[in-house]
Amino acid sequence: MLVENYSNLDEKETKFTSHKIDNKEDLDHFIKKFRSESANKCFFRGSNEAKYKLFTSGQRAWLTYEISSIKPALSYLDFIKAQVKYALKVKNRVLEKLYDSIGIKSYSISILSFLQHYGGNTPLLDFTTDLKIALYFATENISIKSNHDIDNYFSIYIIEEDELDNFEKILEEDLSQPKFKNITTKNKLIENIIERSKPFFVKWGLHSLSANRRGMPFIVEIKRQNLNIINQKGLFVFNPDDSKPLEETLIPKKIRCYNIHKSLSEFVKSKINLTKDFVYPQEEEIAKMAISSFLTKSI
Repeated sequence: MLVENYSNLDEKETKFTSHKIDNKEDLDHFIKKFRSESANKCFFRGSNEAKYKLFTSGQRAWLTYEISSIKPALSYLDFIKAQVKYALKVKNRVLEKLYDSIGIKSYSISILSFLQHYGGNTPLLDFTTDLKIALYFATENISIKSNHDIDNYFSIYIIEEDELDNFEKILEEDLSQPKFKNITTKNKLIENIIERSKPFFVKWGLHSLSANRRGMPFIVEIKRQNLNIINQKGLFVFNPDDSKPLEETLIPKKIRCYNIHKSLSEFVKSKINLTKDFVYPQEEEIAKMAISSFLTKSI
């Protein structure tokens, strides 16, 4: 089964608060506006094709392979959980041991982030808090290859933080309930957050949560084990639905979309001035640069 795309910009406009940018002046205004708004808690996502709906990789696999027909007894959540379970046990449980070695619990949400980074099929969508990063991804590997109007545009999607449930706020509210007073139950609650029926976002690092208004903080550490998350200023949006893209699971038109003509892509690149080495830092490259820097610079 093919995953549907938008056929034209008019169709897409029914799902988003949409804007079209066709000249440098409007584009420059857009960049200046949202570079300043980055501090006002906006999330950005860049796509090099305006026609793509905001499906997760998990949804695309679920629909493309028609898994519900192949394995009718299994739900989409079962499909997601099965991947987490396999990732934890494969290769002599090396991934679980990695998390244990640095003193971090391997929650399902953390394992899904690992799978997302390495091309797995998850219910997560990559966003960033930096417009420049979103513009980099939107203009990466771009091409104009059709006479269809929508194929001549790339897109930047913007969500205000207040429009989404916050991972930390969700747990804070749930943990305040008396039934979650012991540590085992709390950990189980965090583990089962992927069973939620509504989208939410999660940032990476330490989350200090209170089990109740007067209680001691309960520390949750959610890690993503790669370098890219740092320079990309990334976060994930979780979409639990098996077939509705993010724009259809949120309240209508809660996502702003700027469709930008591809002829402006080189202008964008000149404005953001980012390199592939910065956006995708590699461990091996850092090691090579260390010796190279030593050999080429005078002491």
